[in-house]
Amino acid sequence: MKAPEISRLDADTILQEIRKKAPFYLPEWKAEASKDVGFALSMIFSSMAGSISSRLNEAPNKHFLSFLEMLNFSLIPARPARAPLSFVLSEGAPGDVLIEASTRVSAKGSDGETVIFETEKNMLATPSKIMSVYSTIAEYDEIFDHSLSVNGRNQTDLFAEQDSLQEHTLYIGDEELFNLKQGTIDVFFEGAERSSIKKLGDVKNALWEYPVEFAEKKDGEEKKIKWISFKSMEARDEGNTPLIRLEMGPVEGEGDKKIFLPVAELKVNTFESRWIRCKIKESKINEFKDLKVTNIKVSTSPSPFKTPINEDSILRVQGIGNTYYSRLAGNQAEHRIRTISELLSLSDEELAGILRCSKIRAQNILEAARKRFYDKSGKDEPGNSNNAVKGIDPDFLFYNDIPLDISGENVYPFGSKPRLNDTFYIGSSEAFSKKGYKVRMEFGLEAGRSGSTAKADSPQLSWEYWDGESWTVLGIAGGNNNLSENGECSDRNSRERRESGKIVQSGIEIPEMPLVKPSRVNGKESCWVRVRLVGGNYGKDYEINSDRNISSGSFCPPAIKNLKINYLSSKNKQPAVVLAKNNLEFRDCLKDLETRGNFKPFEALPDKFPSVYFGFNKALRGGPMSLFIDIEESFEYPESFLPDVKWQYLAEGSEVSGEERSVKESRGEWKRLETLDETGGFTKKGMLQFVVPEKMQASSFFGSGEQYWIRAFVTGNFFKTKTEPNLQSPAYELFLKKERPAIYRLDNTRNEFSSVISSEINRREATPEKIISGKVEPLLLNKENCLEEALRPESRKLEPPGKVECKKAFEVFNIDFQPETARMLPPKVLGFYLNSVWAVQASTTYNEVVGSSSGEPDQEFSLIHIPVLDEEVWINEYGSISEIERKSLRKDLQEIEKDSEGDLKKLWVRWQRVEDFLESKETDRHYTLDRIGGKIRFGNRIEGKIPPAGFENIRATYRSGGGKAGNIEAMKISKIMRSIAFVDRVYNPVPSKGGTDPEQTDALIKRSPAALKHRNRAMAVSDYEWLLREASSKVARVKVLPNFSSEGKFSTGWVTVVIVPEGTGTKPLPSIELKRGVKQYLETRCPPVLSLKVISPFYIRVDVLAEIRTRHIDAIPVIEKRAVEKITAFLHPLTGCENGKGWNFGDAPCISEIYSILEGIEAVDYVADVEIRYFEGSKALTLTGTSVIKLPEYALPYSGEHSITVKWANGNKEG
Repeated sequence: MKAPEISRLDADTILQEIRKKAPFYLPEWKAEASKDVGFALSMIFSSMAGSISSRLNEAPNKHFLSFLEMLNFSLIPARPARAPLSFVLSEGAPGDVLIEASTRVSAKGSDGETVIFETEKNMLATPSKIMSVYSTIAEYDEIFDHSLSVNGRNQTDLFAEQDSLQEHTLYIGDEELFNLKQGTIDVFFEGAERSSIKKLGDVKNALWEYPVEFAEKKDGEEKKIKWISFKSMEARDEGNTPLIRLEMGPVEGEGDKKIFLPVAELKVNTFESRWIRCKIKESKINEFKDLKVTNIKVSTSPSPFKTPINEDSILRVQGIGNTYYSRLAGNQAEHRIRTISELLSLSDEELAGILRCSKIRAQNILEAARKRFYDKSGKDEPGNSNNAVKGIDPDFLFYNDIPLDISGENVYPFGSKPRLNDTFYIGSSEAFSKKGYKVRMEFGLEAGRSGSTAKADSPQLSWEYWDGESWTVLGIAGGNNNLSENGECSDRNSRERRESGKIVQSGIEIPEMPLVKPSRVNGKESCWVRVRLVGGNYGKDYEINSDRNISSGSFCPPAIKNLKINYLSSKNKQPAVVLAKNNLEFRDCLKDLETRGNFKPFEALPDKFPSVYFGFNKALRGGPMSLFIDIEESFEYPESFLPDVKWQYLAEGSEVSGEERSVKESRGEWKRLETLDETGGFTKKGMLQFVVPEKMQASSFFGSGEQYWIRAFVTGNFFKTKTEPNLQSPAYELFLKKERPAIYRLDNTRNEFSSVISSEINRREATPEKIISGKVEPLLLNKENCLEEALRPESRKLEPPGKVECKKAFEVFNIDFQPETARMLPPKVLGFYLNSVWAVQASTTYNEVVGSSSGEPDQEFSLIHIPVLDEEVWINEYGSISEIERKSLRKDLQEIEKDSEGDLKKLWVRWQRVEDFLESKETDRHYTLDRIGGKIRFGNRIEGKIPPAGFENIRATYRSGGGKAGNIEAMKISKIMRSIAFVDRVYNPVPSKGGTDPEQTDALIKRSPAALKHRNRAMAVSDYEWLLREASSKVARVKVLPNFSSEGKFSTGWVTVVIVPEGTGTKPLPSIELKRGVKQYLETRCPPVLSLKVISPFYIRVDVLAEIRTRHIDAIPVIEKRAVEKITAFLHPLTGCENGKGWNFGDAPCISEIYSILEGIEAVDYVADVEIRYFEGSKALTLTGTSVIKLPEYALPYSGEHSITVKWANGNKEG
């Protein structure tokens, strides 16, 4: 409380009094004149009297300050700011660089002055860089990539960054084997357990796919590839070898057309080939992690496989057609139902849901199955008819350079008049690429005839293939290999053949297909077989008879129809490439077969605990090295939540033998890494310091290439990374309000309540359900539903839940405390910064000579640099201290200086600082320090020892600095005060914080009476509030809640403290460090039996909806802008409210205050309507009219999203 004024006179008042009374005492003096000697004398007197009056009024404060000084009260000194500094080495740095403690770095403060920071510890900066950061959760088989968070490029949620990158995929590649677009593929797993392969053929466990090209390369753009599932897959046994049989199916073409696409070529890892792959579905790896295969082979066929219907197949049941069969037993069915017994295990509702049919239809099908009403006796399942294709079409057919119609009725391979060296080209990249396969070409043949029965005229054909260098003879077997029949071609039989059209089925078989190289024929790329007419003929243009007369001849060329190519493997073949991708790494399985004799296609994460991996491009050695981890501290983890984090580094492993040999040699050996971890197990930002004692081993993890690794694994409490689904809770709840067509949405997955915009309503995805609950009717929407029904007229009666409570005239907007489990979320990492060290806003002065002791009591000396943060004061006591006393001193409290001959020259003894001399004895080496003024004071031999007399025998090493000037923005601390070799630059990745100015005298006057009252002990509520202000000057607002537990309930023995820090943000939130520091300060000053909790305030979002009228149409945008600005400023927790001093806890803005603000804006005619909406989490409340509410005593309002509508009144006031 301010002391009353003793005198209220000032210089002006005294001067006026002189002028007023002068005529009565000195009538001859014209006091109104301003330029005579009397006026000057009056001015001098009034000024001196005013000064005396002012000093007299200050006397109570001065006496009070003297009283406080006698009680040893002092101003709270400035506190320094603190920030992490990251040092960047130059590219040519040959090795590690030592950054010594007290290395100075500077920045420009807000006032333009230089602010100096000093590093707190030694740090060994390494030229190595962090290349990769990954986190893994073995329990859920998840891998997350956080590499973009290195150096703060992007923020990331540790252990939960979007979708997991983990996949377990077996890639099987072969350019020749998989050169097909329809048919079947058999994959044989030799040495594998049948049960595992059976599971591998189940769509619930694995997905088999192959790539197709669905867009041509245009304008230089790369072709697009997509992976599609096989039409069907089935696990089988062939002899002692289990296999997976895969059938290719058609894909959607243009319109409704179904087309077959060939397996596309693409690069997987470093191998270019045609591929099929098997992907293990999520959470199924444990069923396959022990699977071992001693060999893998593949067989392909262009014909689809056939599965006969057994007596128990659902295909026999009346009412189940191809569509229903695919929904029950198709490859995309969630639970494949194939047998009648499996069908009868379903209920009416389950079957109706699977078939997507009516319940009555499902009942009829189940009744037919029970009574064995069958209407089918087919031999094949859908897609496997007896008329299935027996071969594939060739890619191209050419007669010399003339293209032939593949599907033509009659194709003349050598033309209508064959000549010597005429050539028939057959191109098929699928069939002719199958080396070692038996290939058969089948076709309808209208055989040709030679011009005569002479042997010389008999047609001779040469079957050839391209081997990459030349055309080589192709061995064929069986069939009519010269495409001719016995007989002589004449004009008559040529005409008869054309009229009869006699076609016989024929074929050419290649017993073992050689290696045919792709080549171009007539500009077309394919694998080619050609047939040349190298002898004989199929007729002649003319004939010379025995009379040497010339007569016209005729031709009987061969014709073929419906050429199909089929192939079959005589033995299974090992594919060219087999790759297993597990944990983001590819492994060559065929190499494992060579070295181990088996391979594991699917491997689980090797970690036992959740882990974080850091990969470096160069080896680390020695230390201490330091890594700053910047973690968002928007919420605090429960005190019982203790992640126990252990650190390891990958060191060179020892020689081992057996199956583990290759693993150990490539991976190295994980060894314990000794660390100093300030992050509390990734729960707060801080430094990680470590020393690498041995040589590291380079290894590849997560497909990142050869790197050097350290890792952390969590053995204690773990973060809540997965939200358990609430099957009884919808994804969204919508609420409609009567007065306005506004829709509110409650997102149960995020526990947020928000408005729904009209663009979302117009999407019309489905129809929601309605569930009536009292007077409130929420619309419950699942993912399959939408907002279509929300705008129906009958739905307009709906209201948000808060509106219903308004009708009960409640006064408090109740909110719930956040549950403990919700605060165990994974940490949000803002950046990883290597080569970082803490720096404090300070400048160290070493061995400053403070003065010379005279041996007198109560000596006082001054330090040059102020304010002082910490200090060491040393006294040279050589000659005044006994040898026994010297030996009794600790070694760290004395320093010895010797001369050139080794004799003792000086003996420096470190003295101890105390707050006062009240408890000091005559032999105690004590001193007091005024940090703000830099004054050092020694004792008087009664209370504290007097320094021995001597010349310059008092010295001090101390740090000075502090103040708000040290609160520097990120990246601004960048100047190194002295050059350090190979250090390129330095920066602060986050803003420096914590700097405060010294306490002002007025604040001391306010604080000290309360301190006299509480005596540094917290008993009453006011004691806590004053102690909190002493704990940190960054605390702007305090609320103490006695008997209030951490769960928000009444509980004796509890004190909950709500603190609001200084800040200009919309919602000032205290950092975890601030809350922890405040709590530690209070815990040493409150009763030990008390439970204490320091929390952040609960903020209530306030949205204002207002409708304003104006007569000035050009002022509409200006009014909207100013209205939002004024409302936003009014709702600020610390600087808002009517008085501009911020809101009290529990207070909330009311309608009348908003009216007053809006009507005060220039050009506003009147305010038509105002509505205030309050939101907190899933709760909402709307305030209209004259209603007034109160917030909980631990809550503050803050500015949300405001909707201000300004309308032109057009000269007429409405309403």
